[in-house]
Amino acid sequence: MNTICHFCNKETANVTQESWKILKVYFCFNCLTEYVHFGENIDPAYIHLYTTINNKMYRWSTNCYDKHQNGTIAYVKEPGIPGVKLNEGVKGIKTFKSNLPTITPDNVNAKLKFILLFL
Repeated sequence: MNTICHFCNKETANVTQESWKILKVYFCFNCLTEYVHFGENIDPAYIHLYTTINNKMYRWSTNCYDKHQNGTIAYVKEPGIPGVKLNEGVKGIKTFKSNLPTITPDNVNAKLKFILLFL
């Protein structure tokens, strides 16, 4: 299965760990975007956008699997390396269940900086 990035339309890299049985993970190194699929589903279950703010890694996750789409901001204590090492110490900060902000690779840093000011 080839996965094309929703943002830049370039092909993503398959970074699925060998030990994973159900998940397929693709990463766009151009946009720093991760696509998580369940099995061979064409549509991703989750889309993760990564950004660094004040030398700390944050992730914006959109849940595409649930019919009631939601988004979550998480802090990533120890960032992984796509296809090599998993993230460690991922802690959810805030989940949005409705009125999701429009977050893209181009604005993820500015939007998360703004939202984090109010948390």
